[in-house]
Amino acid sequence: VEIFVVSARSVPLAPGRGDERRWVRVVAAFGGQGMSTSLVEVGSSMRWQSSFRVAVDNPADAALLFNMVYVDGGVLGKVAVPVQRLAAAGTEQGWYDLRDPSGED
Repeated sequence: VEIFVVSARSVPLAPGRGDERRWVRVVAAFGGQGMSTSLVEVGSSMRWQSSFRVAVDNPADAALLFNMVYVDGGVLGKVAVPVQRLAAAGTEQGWYDLRDPSGED
């Protein structure tokens, strides 16, 4: 599976945390494989243009997990994309809403 992390929009700046919460990266994980984008400053239009490849043997119940992480390691939010949906569609593009790091939102 080839993954492209292109951009983000409307990402809130964490209040009162200083410079360590002004920068974020996207960390993607699947089946023990991990990838990370470069750091970008939090703002209204954030761009990475990063791509990764991951090996997928059995897409049945697997999900690609994406975490938006501050430079200090705190997690701003996460997205999970079912691999089976990607395999069936062949390609998928669009905007994904960040979920609360606990998975509750």
